Amino acid sequence: MKIESSFAIIDIKKGREKLAKHFEHRPRLGECPPSMRIPITITGYLDGQHSRDDGESIEFSMSVDSIKTA
Repeated sequence: MKIESSFAIIDIKKGREKLAKHFEHRPRLGECPPSMRIPITITGYLDGQHSRDDGESIEFSMSVDSIKTA
């Protein structure tokens, strides 16, 4: 199966305050400036459909086994 995505949302528990402070001055419009980007690798699995097809995409929920910053 081949899938493609250009957007995701992740729920952060531990470290959320520090992460929020990091992005405090991020411009609201446009791409995130390279100096503010935090590369991550997420390992887990898709476990269900989260939304309906809007004609462009369908959101799916993911259970995260691990997350690592680069």
